[in-house]
Amino acid sequence: MSLLAFLQAKKYSGSGRVHVAPNIPNKQLSNALAAYKLTLDPSDVLVLIDDTMFGSGKDGCLIARDCLAIREAFSDAVTYSYDEVQSLELEGSKLFVNKRKTMSFNMPDKAELSQCFALVLEWLRSQPLENESSAPSVETPEVFEAEVITALAVIEDSGVIIPAEQQNKASAKDKLLGYVAVAIEQNKSRILPFIKEKTGEASLAALRDDTNIEKLGGIIYAFLPGVVRLALKEEAFVRFVLDNRNKLLDKLLTGEAESVAALANATPAASYHAELDDLLMDDEPAVQPGQKPIETLQGILQELQQDQREDPDAAFIWQLPIGFLEALIAKTEKLIGFPDKKVEDQAFFALALMYGFSIHKVPEAVRSQETVFETFLNGFGVICNSYEERNPTSRFNAEDDVLPMLLVMTKVASKQQLNDMVRTMLDEHTHATEPGDLAMDDIMFLLREANNGAVAWVDALTRISVEREREVQNKWGDVFS
Repeated sequence: MSLLAFLQAKKYSGSGRVHVAPNIPNKQLSNALAAYKLTLDPSDVLVLIDDTMFGSGKDGCLIARDCLAIREAFSDAVTYSYDEVQSLELEGSKLFVNKRKTMSFNMPDKAELSQCFALVLEWLRSQPLENESSAPSVETPEVFEAEVITALAVIEDSGVIIPAEQQNKASAKDKLLGYVAVAIEQNKSRILPFIKEKTGEASLAALRDDTNIEKLGGIIYAFLPGVVRLALKEEAFVRFVLDNRNKLLDKLLTGEAESVAALANATPAASYHAELDDLLMDDEPAVQPGQKPIETLQGILQELQQDQREDPDAAFIWQLPIGFLEALIAKTEKLIGFPDKKVEDQAFFALALMYGFSIHKVPEAVRSQETVFETFLNGFGVICNSYEERNPTSRFNAEDDVLPMLLVMTKVASKQQLNDMVRTMLDEHTHATEPGDLAMDDIMFLLREANNGAVAWVDALTRISVEREREVQNKWGDVFS
């Protein structure tokens, strides 16, 4: 049975951000096919999952008759034919294909995602098995080797110096091992704690497991030179690590017995007296009202900061939400002691106000570009969705509680209209102030910080645009002239 017939038999119609044929909006479908750079016939697209804040359809997932296409913001689309899909899993809002995370959805409801992918998985399981030779689940060695060679050609053209001990080795594999060896040697003290955290045990035994090796590959990839990461995708590098695990593990763990032992047993064994004390005195410290929302925001901030550290090339993306969250948490911590709902309402009212107010620091000519507009507000969507995911018992709903106010603020025609609108909102806030509300001084502080952050963001955007234009001119200037 075809996937289309299966979905029709299940009477699946989708909802929210999940659009099912024949009810996929034409504009979103057209945008998606262009952004994904697919040559699919529009009639072949059965389901469109929209992961954009404003419903453009340019990011998310397309489920077609013969393939699954996934596009995360700021990334190229990845396409899987169904005979390549060995496993399909959804954990919360994270999609795993063949045991590898391929997408973290921000906008669709998790229940909608779960229903959709449960049906796709049910259909996949109902399909007859193909011959192994006709359905390879990964690229063939020849294709992968070509990818590595191409990547290394780009690296060498860029002027990155190959480690000295690798200079006389001709193969692409050995050259890449050279880069990896240097990355491991220079960052061993940082990689080993990561292994302990991710695998629970920094040992050769733990790292013989493919899942743990994939995690290790992702960690090492973050420490490779930026030009190497630019030329070689993480998925290809992880496969390289899987294929060359013995050499890499020997390099990583040789001579590290003491460190590994220390990681595996970081705390000294306690006497039975201490253990009894721990068992008898294990009462959890009381959580104050309003503390959980603040701790959730702190967790989101730490995750964004970690993403920024692991991928310096993406620092620009997270610059704005990190700055906004740091300022917001500093002021909303004062509200601990008031009910969780009160703290949530104040925190997200202030966050929406910061984004809606400061976007007008972006010049109109720049702000009118859809990509820039969505990029500026992307952090707001990430924060809201991450909060709802981390705090499922919360009654906070971004789309109902704060998004309408934010969108109205972004659409006003002039700064004077925005000034009048914000003045009215703050006057109402002042006249209806209740215990647990943010003080006016704190709100004004947050608006000043938001403006400063937006100006810095525009400067960074301009700098990146100029650098990219210069690169194009340097490379193709003789063609343009």
